[in-house]
Amino acid sequence: MREMPEEIEIDPEKIEGGVARFKSPSCNHVITVSRPKLKTPNPSPPEINEEKVSRSKFGRLGLRGKIFLILFVIPICMLALAVPFTIGYIFMVK
Repeated sequence: MREMPEEIEIDPEKIEGGVARFKSPSCNHVITVSRPKLKTPNPSPPEINEEKVSRSKFGRLGLRGKIFLILFVIPICMLALAVPFTIGYIFMVK
């Protein structure tokens, strides 16, 4: 890096865009300057009231519970509901 013979102050408001280039008045060296980034404080996350958060009935089951429900409980219930109709159909045919 090259040493500058004097310190140069630049107004950040005069920088158009993000980067500006200019020549040093003393040594004609091209200097590239970028606009300083503004430091913004991290906003705190919004507070969540437990009363306002409503979960659905299936929100508490988790993935295993949902898989168990879909692949085991619902088919068993469907079979249990279908058996009386099947038995009634068998006796009607005879």
